Amino acid sequence: MNLPNPLISIIACKRIECTAPYLRVVPIVAASIFLQLGCVGAITNGGVRDLQEVEALGFHLFAAAPVVGHAHTRDIEIDTPVAVGSLVVHPGDLIHGDEHGVMVVPKEIPLAKLIPFVTEFLASEKMIVDYCKQPDFDLDKLCNVVDQHHERTTVHF
Repeated sequence: MNLPNPLISIIACKRIECTAPYLRVVPIVAASIFLQLGCVGAITNGGVRDLQEVEALGFHLFAAAPVVGHAHTRDIEIDTPVAVGSLVVHPGDLIHGDEHGVMVVPKEIPLAKLIPFVTEFLASEKMIVDYCKQPDFDLDKLCNVVDQHHERTTVHF
């Protein structure tokens, strides 16, 4: 099987008689299998367990809740659009996830411009944070630094 890397497993759980956090469990076994298939993480509206063990593998999880239980699951569709909460993911979408959540990067944003922009944006934010640490901090000057940040980082791709 020739799959593009890295992959993310998107798991949408649907079962009327159960609430979402109890439907799908992504334990260390599933994470180990996903890693061998080239996946770097999983996103689910279900629950996850074995959090420390899965993190030690370097596998990323985004889930509705941690759970203690086990689930009996069956995959019904593969390589199809999936809705997990309000996030809709299509095969081939670029996904960004961190401790704050997960988002799909719009296809109209050219990747060749995205990485340099993010680097410049973070450097510009750091200028604000660094200014706030100065002993001669002044609110008017801070407003000027923030205005400069907005000028540098307001981009329309």
